[in-house]
Amino acid sequence: MLRSLILLLSLYLVATASAGIMLFEPASDTCTSDRVLDAVNGPGGSVVFATDNGISFYSENGWQRFHAHPSNSSLGLLDDMVLALEYDADGAFWIGYGCGLQRFDGHVFEVYSDVALLKDPIVRDLQRWGDDLFIATGSSGLHRYRRGHWTWFQPHGRSGLECNSVASMAVDARFDRLVVASLDGGLWEVRDHVDPIRFSRVEKDGSHYSLLKQVRADPLGGCYAFNETLIVHHDPDQGFREVLRADRIRPTITRFNDCRAAPDGTLWCATDGGLVGWRDGELVALLEREDGLGVSSNVRMVFLDESGRCWFTTPGFIGVISGMPSDTGRRIVIRPPATPSPTDSPTVTMEPTRTAVTIPTVAVRATTVSPTPKDPFSVLREVLSEGIRSALSLAERIARNIRGESPPFEISRP
Repeated sequence: MLRSLILLLSLYLVATASAGIMLFEPASDTCTSDRVLDAVNGPGGSVVFATDNGISFYSENGWQRFHAHPSNSSLGLLDDMVLALEYDADGAFWIGYGCGLQRFDGHVFEVYSDVALLKDPIVRDLQRWGDDLFIATGSSGLHRYRRGHWTWFQPHGRSGLECNSVASMAVDARFDRLVVASLDGGLWEVRDHVDPIRFSRVEKDGSHYSLLKQVRADPLGGCYAFNETLIVHHDPDQGFREVLRADRIRPTITRFNDCRAAPDGTLWCATDGGLVGWRDGELVALLEREDGLGVSSNVRMVFLDESGRCWFTTPGFIGVISGMPSDTGRRIVIRPPATPSPTDSPTVTMEPTRTAVTIPTVAVRATTVSPTPKDPFSVLREVLSEGIRSALSLAERIARNIRGESPPFEISRP
C-alpha cells in the first residue's frame, strides 16, 4: 500500500513539473503587477507588459522590472502607471502614460508632454502602421509621428475623424488599413498613407455596432471589434459578421474583457468566467480556475506573442500557456456542467476529433493566506489527502490514455 501511494504521488509530482500553464505572482524577481494595461512583442521573442506599477519585461533570461526614475525622467519611466506601449519603424520604444509620452532610443528617454505636440497628455493607445506611429490622446483625437514630424488629426476637423476619444486601434494587414474604435463616435478607418489622409466611418449611421469600443487585428484579414457583451468581425469585402455573444457561451460567463485572434483562426477571449477559445462557430476551449488559471476564473487580459504563447492575467497572477492545443489542430473537450439543468439535452456526443486536455499548473511564488494557524498534523493530512486525490485522478487519466479513450497531449513550458 505504501509503495503504491509513493508511486502515485511521484506521478503527480512529475505531471506538475511538466506543466503547460505557468503562473507568475508579482514579486521583486518576477513581474511588477498583475494589472496589465497593454502588451507588445519585444526583441528576441521577449514580451513587454505595461502595468499599473511600471513595465515588466519577460525574456528567456527571466523578468526585468522598470520603474519611474525618482528625479530624472530622461533616465527612467515618466510614471509607474503605464497605459500603452509600441515600437516604431526605427525600433525605438514608445511608452504612453496618463501624464505624457516617452520615446526610448536605447540610451535616453525623450519626454513629450508639450501641448504643442500632444493636445492632451493622456495616452490611451499607441499603434504603428508602416512608417507611422499613431497616438490616441485623451479627448483630442489622434496624433501621428512620422520620423520626427508630428501631425494632429483634430476631432471633427478636416481629416474626417468625427470623434473625440479614441479608445483603441488595430492594423488590418491584409487590406492595409488602420481601424480606430472610439468611445464617443463609433468605428473609423483610413486606407491611404499619403497626406492629406482621410478617415471614413466603418459602420452606417445609427448602427448598433457604433457601441463597440475596442478593436483587435485578425491575422487572417479584417479585424474584430467588441464591447463587454458582443464580438463582431469586419472586413471591407464582407462587411460586419457577428461572431459571439457573451451570454451564449455558458451561464457563468457574462462579460468580455479582451480578445485576440490566433493565426489558425481561433479567437481567444478573456471573460469573467474563464479563457475561451472560439473557432468556426463553436466553442473549442474553456479554461477556468480549476484548470490552473489561479485563484479566479476572471481573465482580465489575453495576449498572443510571436512565439505562439498565450499570456493572460487573473487576479493575483500573470500566466502563460505554451503550445496551445489549437496549434496542432486538436481541440479541447469542454467539461460539462457539474449539475446539469433538467432542461438540458440528455446526451451530447462529442466529435471524435476533439482531445480531452487537462493542463497542470506551476505557480511561481504562489502564496496561500490562512486566517488562523492550523495544527501541523491537520495541515499534513490535508496535503496528503490533496496529493492522493490528484494522484488518483492522474492515474485514472493515464489508464484512459492506455485504453485509448483519451489521447495524451503534452504542453511544454514557455
